[in-house]
Amino acid sequence: MSRRVYIGLALGLVLAGSVLLWWVLSRPTTTPPPRQSIEGLQDTVTVGWTDRHTAVLDYTRSTDALTALGYVHGMTRPWTVTVWRRTALGTLSASFGERLVPLDRHARQLGFAHHARRTYNQLPSSAQRRLRAYTRGLNAALGAERVQQRAPFVHLNLTPARWKPWHPLAIERLLAWTGTDVSSLFAADRAGLPEFRRADRRLRRWLHLHGR
Repeated sequence: MSRRVYIGLALGLVLAGSVLLWWVLSRPTTTPPPRQSIEGLQDTVTVGWTDRHTAVLDYTRSTDALTALGYVHGMTRPWTVTVWRRTALGTLSASFGERLVPLDRHARQLGFAHHARRTYNQLPSSAQRRLRAYTRGLNAALGAERVQQRAPFVHLNLTPARWKPWHPLAIERLLAWTGTDVSSLFAADRAGLPEFRRADRRLRRWLHLHGR
């Protein structure tokens, strides 16, 4: 596969993942402040809310819009994005205990983080800049006291980790995998397949996401 095709496919996956994230994370659970300054914004972005609690952005620059979108996601669904990030990176057991080591092992076997990092490094600078803009807003929200004082973080004495620009790509791969029919990828008599499928079902149950 040529580099151009590879990059085009990667960008398509990023867009698909962004749409799915926007749909899942649209309803607010933490009231955002009336005003928020975020380092790196080049102009003012206004965030409004519809009756269905969907954010509507009024912006001038596209990178500012992505920063605002990341901020909205981090402010409205901080726990969800934290759990998904740890799941995709295979680092759940570090905070939630040894019982989740099998999930970490499965996520690392699938290579969500590995391939996300490689893809990011091969993206054009314009795409990398957009991902940096998005995570800039996300990190601004996750670093806010009103987010860090939410019940799950306080009860588990957990501080949301800062996102790197390639982390959204790892989650995109995680979500794409949940829509994959595992049985179509391997021969039915392949050694280790039953164990792999058990681990995969557990991963999907943990995320409360449906996939074949």
